[in-house]
Amino acid sequence: MARAKRTDRAEARRRYRATFVETDQPLDPELEEPPETDAPVRPARSRGASASAALPPRPSLLSAFRGSFRPIDLRGDIQALPAITIRSKAVWLPVLLTAASAVFYAVVAPPITTVATQTPATLEQTIASLLFQYFVYTPPVASIFLAGFLAPRASYLTGLIAGLAGAIALALVAVVKVGSIEGNETVSVGQFIQAAFVVSPVSGLFFGGAAGWYKRFLNMANPNRAAAGRPPRPGDRNRRRDANNRPLLARRR
Repeated sequence: MARAKRTDRAEARRRYRATFVETDQPLDPELEEPPETDAPVRPARSRGASASAALPPRPSLLSAFRGSFRPIDLRGDIQALPAITIRSKAVWLPVLLTAASAVFYAVVAPPITTVATQTPATLEQTIASLLFQYFVYTPPVASIFLAGFLAPRASYLTGLIAGLAGAIALALVAVVKVGSIEGNETVSVGQFIQAAFVVSPVSGLFFGGAAGWYKRFLNMANPNRAAAGRPPRPGDRNRRRDANNRPLLARRR
Protein backbone atom coordinates (compact mmCIF):
# COMPACT_ATOMS: atom_id res chain seq x y z
CA MET A 1 0.00 0.00 0.00
CA ALA A 2 2.80 2.46 0.82
CA ARG A 3 4.49 1.80 -2.52
CA ALA A 4 1.23 2.36 -4.44
CA LYS A 5 0.59 5.60 -2.54
CA ARG A 6 4.00 7.02 -3.45
CA THR A 7 3.43 6.06 -7.14
CA ASP A 8 0.04 7.83 -7.27
CA ARG A 9 1.45 11.00 -5.73
CA ALA A 10 4.34 11.08 -8.20
CA GLU A 11 1.92 10.65 -11.12
CA ALA A 12 -0.25 13.53 -9.84
CA ARG A 13 2.77 15.81 -9.60
CA ARG A 14 3.77 15.01 -13.20
CA ARG A 15 0.27 15.86 -14.47
CA TYR A 16 0.30 19.10 -12.46
CA ARG A 17 3.62 20.16 -13.97
CA ALA A 18 2.51 19.26 -17.50
CA THR A 19 -0.59 21.43 -17.15
CA PHE A 20 1.31 24.54 -16.11
CA VAL A 21 4.01 24.03 -18.70
CA GLU A 22 1.45 24.17 -21.47
CA THR A 23 -0.13 27.40 -20.08
CA ASP A 24 3.21 29.01 -19.07
CA GLN A 25 1.93 29.69 -15.51
CA PRO A 26 4.21 29.58 -12.45
CA LEU A 27 4.03 26.58 -10.32
CA ASP A 28 2.46 26.82 -6.89
CA PRO A 29 5.21 26.12 -4.34
CA GLU A 30 2.68 24.92 -1.79
CA LEU A 31 1.53 22.19 -4.09
CA GLU A 32 5.03 21.14 -4.91
CA GLU A 33 6.39 18.49 -2.59
CA PRO A 34 10.00 17.46 -2.41
CA PRO A 35 10.66 14.10 -3.94
CA GLU A 36 10.64 11.33 -1.43
CA THR A 37 13.86 9.57 -1.01
CA ASP A 38 14.31 6.47 0.98
CA ALA A 39 16.43 7.04 4.07
CA PRO A 40 19.69 5.15 3.97
CA VAL A 41 19.36 2.01 5.94
CA ARG A 42 22.22 1.65 8.36
CA PRO A 43 23.22 -1.95 8.66
CA ALA A 44 22.55 -3.12 12.18
CA ARG A 45 25.51 -4.58 13.93
CA SER A 46 24.78 -7.97 15.31
CA ARG A 47 25.53 -8.89 18.88
CA GLY A 48 27.78 -11.71 17.80
CA ALA A 49 29.90 -9.39 15.68
CA SER A 50 30.31 -6.86 18.52
CA ALA A 51 31.15 -9.59 20.99
CA SER A 52 33.68 -11.18 18.67
CA ALA A 53 35.30 -7.83 17.91
CA ALA A 54 35.80 -7.17 21.64
CA LEU A 55 37.59 -10.47 22.20
CA PRO A 56 41.27 -10.84 21.31
CA PRO A 57 42.19 -13.44 18.70
CA ARG A 58 43.15 -16.87 19.95
CA PRO A 59 46.84 -17.60 19.34
CA SER A 60 48.21 -20.97 18.37
CA LEU A 61 49.52 -23.38 20.97
CA LEU A 62 53.07 -22.93 19.73
CA SER A 63 52.80 -19.14 20.03
CA ALA A 64 51.31 -19.46 23.50
CA PHE A 65 54.08 -21.86 24.48
CA ARG A 66 56.80 -19.46 23.35
CA GLY A 67 55.13 -16.36 24.72
CA SER A 68 54.68 -17.87 28.17
CA PHE A 69 58.41 -17.62 28.94
CA ARG A 70 59.49 -14.48 30.74
CA PRO A 71 63.01 -13.28 31.55
CA ILE A 72 63.83 -13.29 35.26
CA ASP A 73 63.89 -9.82 36.82
CA LEU A 74 65.40 -10.74 40.17
CA ARG A 75 65.69 -7.20 41.49
CA GLY A 76 62.14 -6.26 40.49
CA ASP A 77 60.73 -9.51 41.84
CA ILE A 78 62.42 -9.04 45.21
CA GLN A 79 61.09 -5.49 45.43
CA ALA A 80 57.57 -6.69 44.56
CA LEU A 81 57.65 -9.65 46.97
CA PRO A 82 56.37 -7.71 50.05
CA ALA A 83 53.40 -6.41 48.06
CA ILE A 84 52.71 -9.91 46.75
CA THR A 85 52.84 -11.29 50.29
CA ILE A 86 50.34 -8.72 51.57
CA ARG A 87 47.91 -8.40 48.66
CA SER A 88 48.01 -11.90 47.21
CA LYS A 89 47.23 -15.26 48.75
CA ALA A 90 50.13 -16.88 46.92
CA VAL A 91 52.25 -16.86 50.10
CA TRP A 92 50.03 -17.04 53.15
CA LEU A 93 47.64 -19.69 51.82
CA PRO A 94 50.30 -22.39 51.07
CA VAL A 95 52.10 -21.61 54.35
CA LEU A 96 48.82 -21.89 56.26
CA LEU A 97 47.95 -25.21 54.60
CA THR A 98 51.45 -26.54 55.35
CA ALA A 99 51.24 -25.56 59.04
CA ALA A 100 47.73 -27.00 59.39
CA SER A 101 48.77 -30.28 57.75
CA ALA A 102 51.81 -30.60 60.03
CA VAL A 103 49.76 -29.95 63.19
CA PHE A 104 47.03 -32.35 62.08
CA TYR A 105 49.55 -35.08 61.35
CA ALA A 106 51.37 -34.58 64.65
CA VAL A 107 48.14 -34.85 66.62
CA VAL A 108 46.38 -37.69 64.76
CA ALA A 109 49.05 -39.98 63.26
CA PRO A 110 50.71 -42.53 65.56
CA PRO A 111 54.51 -42.92 65.66
CA ILE A 112 55.84 -45.16 62.86
CA THR A 113 58.82 -47.18 64.00
CA THR A 114 61.41 -48.90 61.84
CA VAL A 115 59.63 -52.20 62.39
CA ALA A 116 56.73 -52.58 59.98
CA THR A 117 53.40 -53.27 61.67
CA GLN A 118 50.02 -54.17 60.26
CA THR A 119 47.91 -51.92 62.50
CA PRO A 120 44.83 -50.62 60.67
CA ALA A 121 44.66 -46.85 60.18
CA THR A 122 41.56 -44.79 60.84
CA LEU A 123 40.04 -42.32 58.42
CA GLU A 124 41.58 -39.35 60.25
CA GLN A 125 45.02 -40.95 60.12
CA THR A 126 44.69 -41.64 56.40
CA ILE A 127 43.68 -38.03 55.66
CA ALA A 128 46.50 -36.73 57.87
CA SER A 129 49.04 -38.89 56.04
CA LEU A 130 47.87 -37.67 52.62
CA LEU A 131 48.01 -34.02 53.65
CA PHE A 132 51.43 -34.57 55.18
CA GLN A 133 52.77 -36.13 52.00
CA TYR A 134 51.58 -33.30 49.74
CA PHE A 135 52.05 -30.21 51.94
CA VAL A 136 54.92 -31.08 54.33
CA TYR A 137 56.98 -34.04 53.18
CA THR A 138 60.03 -33.29 51.04
CA PRO A 139 59.28 -31.74 48.61
CA PRO A 140 55.83 -30.28 49.41
CA VAL A 141 54.59 -30.37 45.82
CA ALA A 142 51.02 -29.20 46.52
CA SER A 143 51.99 -26.07 48.45
CA ILE A 144 54.75 -25.21 45.93
CA PHE A 145 52.44 -25.54 42.93
CA LEU A 146 49.73 -23.52 44.68
CA ALA A 147 52.19 -20.75 45.55
CA GLY A 148 53.53 -20.55 42.00
CA PHE A 149 50.12 -20.69 40.33
CA LEU A 150 48.54 -17.97 42.49
CA ALA A 151 51.46 -15.53 42.29
CA PRO A 152 50.93 -12.55 39.94
CA ARG A 153 54.71 -12.45 39.42
CA ALA A 154 57.88 -13.88 41.01
CA SER A 155 56.34 -17.36 41.12
CA TYR A 156 59.74 -18.95 41.70
CA LEU A 157 60.20 -16.86 44.87
CA THR A 158 56.78 -17.77 46.23
CA GLY A 159 57.58 -21.42 45.49
CA LEU A 160 60.84 -21.00 47.39
CA ILE A 161 58.95 -19.66 50.41
CA ALA A 162 56.48 -22.56 50.26
CA GLY A 163 59.32 -25.10 50.09
CA LEU A 164 61.10 -23.45 53.01
CA ALA A 165 57.89 -23.50 55.03
CA GLY A 166 57.52 -27.22 54.31
CA ALA A 167 61.08 -27.90 55.50
CA ILE A 168 60.48 -25.98 58.75
CA ALA A 169 57.23 -27.84 59.39
CA LEU A 170 58.94 -31.16 58.71
CA ALA A 171 61.69 -30.32 61.19
CA LEU A 172 59.17 -29.45 63.89
CA VAL A 173 57.26 -32.67 63.34
CA ALA A 174 60.55 -34.59 63.51
CA VAL A 175 61.31 -33.02 66.89
CA VAL A 176 57.87 -33.91 68.23
CA LYS A 177 57.55 -37.39 66.73
CA VAL A 178 60.95 -38.82 65.92
CA GLY A 179 59.62 -42.28 65.31
CA SER A 180 57.21 -41.17 62.58
CA ILE A 181 60.05 -39.46 60.63
CA GLU A 182 62.91 -41.90 60.94
CA GLY A 183 62.13 -44.63 58.45
CA ASN A 184 65.60 -46.13 58.09
CA GLU A 185 68.04 -47.16 60.82
CA THR A 186 71.07 -45.93 58.84
CA VAL A 187 69.72 -42.40 58.35
CA SER A 188 69.55 -40.14 61.39
CA VAL A 189 66.88 -37.54 61.98
CA GLY A 190 69.42 -34.72 61.66
CA GLN A 191 70.48 -35.85 58.18
CA PHE A 192 66.85 -36.18 57.17
CA ILE A 193 66.13 -32.60 58.26
CA GLN A 194 69.25 -31.28 56.50
CA ALA A 195 68.15 -32.95 53.28
CA ALA A 196 64.70 -31.38 53.65
CA PHE A 197 66.19 -27.87 53.98
CA VAL A 198 68.14 -28.41 50.76
CA VAL A 199 65.66 -30.28 48.58
CA SER A 200 62.45 -28.42 49.46
CA PRO A 201 63.63 -24.83 48.73
CA VAL A 202 65.42 -25.85 45.53
CA SER A 203 62.34 -27.74 44.38
CA GLY A 204 60.26 -24.69 45.24
CA LEU A 205 62.35 -22.54 42.91
CA PHE A 206 61.90 -24.83 39.92
CA PHE A 207 58.36 -26.08 40.46
CA GLY A 208 57.09 -22.63 41.49
CA GLY A 209 58.50 -21.11 38.31
CA ALA A 210 56.98 -23.94 36.27
CA ALA A 211 53.58 -23.31 37.88
CA GLY A 212 53.80 -19.61 36.98
CA TRP A 213 54.72 -20.51 33.39
CA TYR A 214 51.77 -22.91 33.21
CA LYS A 215 49.40 -20.16 34.36
CA ARG A 216 50.67 -17.78 31.67
CA PHE A 217 50.36 -20.52 29.07
CA LEU A 218 46.70 -21.11 29.97
CA ASN A 219 45.94 -17.38 29.82
CA MET A 220 47.58 -16.98 26.42
CA ALA A 221 46.08 -20.13 24.94
CA ASN A 222 42.58 -19.08 26.09
CA PRO A 223 42.13 -15.26 26.03
CA ASN A 224 38.56 -15.59 27.33
CA ARG A 225 39.92 -17.07 30.57
CA ALA A 226 42.24 -14.12 31.12
CA ALA A 227 39.49 -11.60 30.30
CA ALA A 228 37.07 -13.29 32.71
CA GLY A 229 39.59 -13.21 35.52
CA ARG A 230 40.40 -9.48 35.31
CA PRO A 231 38.19 -6.82 36.95
CA PRO A 232 35.92 -4.74 34.67
CA ARG A 233 37.43 -1.57 33.24
CA PRO A 234 35.66 1.80 32.89
CA GLY A 235 35.56 1.55 29.08
CA ASP A 236 33.97 -1.91 29.02
CA ARG A 237 30.48 -0.51 29.58
CA ASN A 238 30.67 1.65 26.46
CA ARG A 239 31.90 -1.25 24.36
CA ARG A 240 28.89 -3.40 25.23
CA ARG A 241 26.51 -1.35 23.06
CA ASP A 242 25.06 -2.05 19.65
CA ALA A 243 24.82 0.20 16.58
CA ASN A 244 21.86 2.16 18.03
CA ASN A 245 23.91 3.11 21.14
CA ARG A 246 21.79 0.89 23.34
CA PRO A 247 23.04 -1.70 25.82
CA LEU A 248 23.09 -5.20 24.43
CA LEU A 249 20.90 -6.48 27.26
CA ALA A 250 18.31 -3.71 26.86
CA ARG A 251 14.80 -4.74 25.86
CA ARG A 252 14.00 -3.87 22.27
CA ARG A 253 10.70 -2.09 21.76
